[in-house]
Amino acid sequence: TRLVSDWSSDVCSSDLAFSIWPVHGFRVIHLNIAELSLTQTFGELAASATRLGMQSCWSIPIISSSQQPLGLLLVLSPRAGEATAQEKMLLEAGSRTAAIAIEHRYLTDLLAFQAGHDSLTRLPNRSSFEARLQDAIAHAGEHSEQLALFYVDLDRFKEVNDTFGHCGGDALLRQAAARLRRCIRHTDMLARIGGDEFSLLLTGLRDTSEANRLAEVILHAFQSPFTISGWPVHVTSSIGISFYPGDGLDAPTLQRNSDTAMYRVKNTGKNSFRCYAGDGQPGAELVASSERVQ
Repeated sequence: TRLVSDWSSDVCSSDLAFSIWPVHGFRVIHLNIAELSLTQTFGELAASATRLGMQSCWSIPIISSSQQPLGLLLVLSPRAGEATAQEKMLLEAGSRTAAIAIEHRYLTDLLAFQAGHDSLTRLPNRSSFEARLQDAIAHAGEHSEQLALFYVDLDRFKEVNDTFGHCGGDALLRQAAARLRRCIRHTDMLARIGGDEFSLLLTGLRDTSEANRLAEVILHAFQSPFTISGWPVHVTSSIGISFYPGDGLDAPTLQRNSDTAMYRVKNTGKNSFRCYAGDGQPGAELVASSERVQ
């Protein structure tokens, strides 16, 4: 959307001002307003355009290849009167060109989003998260900061899938993702990394107690039941946490250690969290690996 205040910089050799408007907010129709100062169609926009010396307004809908309205192409002219036949032809050509450009941009944005996000929860996927983690580690190293890596696994997820089917499991994952989003800061990154597993990155920590408090918030958020096919279903979470730089200086080490800490929670009752630091469990990584295989 172009602001009226920007139109003066877009005036072409014929002193016409062009603007593309989004589809929502008004009717997408052909307009041929010969006297702009007399219309109430665009409210303040019309008044502002009149102050800029524009006398008439013509428009044409921008229609997609599937015949869906995408927006409205407006042409403002300092000449009072209706559009000529030639100007109408130019409007139609401009509308077709705008539709092609908008659809191309939409497709490009959609493909970029799909490449970096999980289609079910619309959270970043594993590859996006790992790239962000690498950058966060580099930044933390340069500025002597701490960060925390959470590994969150849903308890009893397999039971939900077995009872309600994959549609029920998908519903649970979407609801769990929404609850996790509400727990975190806007600077944190939450991702679904596969199955019922989520990763969470906290940056700029003052001390490890911040991560512990967030883990408690997440556990509390999972105490109320989820709704699957109209039924209340209680599903808790198990959380493992590792810290940079104390538990690892690179992404694979931090991921492995938070994973190990989470599986220690699974082994000792679930519905809790555990920090890898001071785990002191010889063979813990072996236990985690063998459980994953089973």
